[in-house]
Amino acid sequence: MAPANRKGSSVQSQLRCALPALWYSFRPKCCGIFDHLSPNLIAFTEVASILVYIESDGDRPTPESLQVLGEGRRIAMKLGAALYGSAILPISESEGDPVAASPLGIRPTPTLGSHTRTKRDRLVRTLGLAGADRVIIVPVPVFDGPAIWARHGPALHSVCEHVEPRAVLMAATHTGRDIAPRLAARLGAAFVAEPSVEYGPQGRIILAREIHGPAIIHRLSLEAVTGCAVVTLTPGSYRSARGSDKIRSVLFDPPEQSNNGIEYLDSAADPGADLEHARIVAVAGGGCDQSGYALVGKLADALGGQLAATPTLAARGIAPPDRVIGVGARQVAPELYLVCAASGSREHLDAVARDATIIAINSDCEAPVFHEANYGIVDTIERAIPAFIDALPAARTSDAAP
Repeated sequence: MAPANRKGSSVQSQLRCALPALWYSFRPKCCGIFDHLSPNLIAFTEVASILVYIESDGDRPTPESLQVLGEGRRIAMKLGAALYGSAILPISESEGDPVAASPLGIRPTPTLGSHTRTKRDRLVRTLGLAGADRVIIVPVPVFDGPAIWARHGPALHSVCEHVEPRAVLMAATHTGRDIAPRLAARLGAAFVAEPSVEYGPQGRIILAREIHGPAIIHRLSLEAVTGCAVVTLTPGSYRSARGSDKIRSVLFDPPEQSNNGIEYLDSAADPGADLEHARIVAVAGGGCDQSGYALVGKLADALGGQLAATPTLAARGIAPPDRVIGVGARQVAPELYLVCAASGSREHLDAVARDATIIAINSDCEAPVFHEANYGIVDTIERAIPAFIDALPAARTSDAAP
């Protein structure tokens, strides 16, 4: 019996690997067929599903959400699951006409104002081209202020209860970090914050996270999770995918909710917001004084990047808090990360995406930062940074030469 079991397992594995490709190849045709069926059947006939929470500005999904949708596409292909994109669409009372909902709160193509239909159609098309199999649009009243759990969470929770996804993915933005743990608690789901996604044999999805530094890595198989897993993914660490614009949306009628006692008073710009989208970041560490911090700023300007600081430098009052990179502060995912006169503590480097290329400048050749860096310069920043800046024009000229 043992050989037969092994053979059956092998056949199942082969089918499991083949089904995602078949589904994705015929997805546009299948979606066209399903649109003529019951809306409840449309939404919930798949064996497994992955749901991605989409942050958007009107009808434009954020780049971070499109990156997560791309990773969701790859996970869904590996599992043979359907990929849902769920977006909150704020509308004014004058834009939507009420339509009777089905028993499960799902309704296809309801009557909406023309402006809202245009926004919905653009959003659906964009998400389809980015890899979604199906898009769930949740209309909510227009509100001022940021997207937080009190505004988006109950609607997303209701969607998850109906779709019952195997995993819910969202970008680790301010909104995602606010919504994800609360959603996991209400679903009774596992919560995994900013892991690296690894693909194992036989369709296994592994969520890997460093524990107390890179020496210890905890790997959690999605198969080992009972029920749903809510996962946030680091912006900039994943790439978007490509799909089809032949896709239909399902409009979800969210439960009525109060304002939860929230009153919008005022807003202020975040001076360090550009750090979260920067491709190049130069960070000044505890070995810098005021003039050293300014010197690192010149390096950031020369590279077209952003200036940041470690928690140690901010604690001394040299750098503003909104420029701090560290655990409990701001997290970044640049392509290039220059660490200037910083020791390389875990409190600092754990807030930097693992796939960033790190260049360290430190006068101490034994500094821990050199164990984490891809490239290192053993010198003072007063000598290294001016030489670095002086070499940039020559490097650009040589790159432009035939």
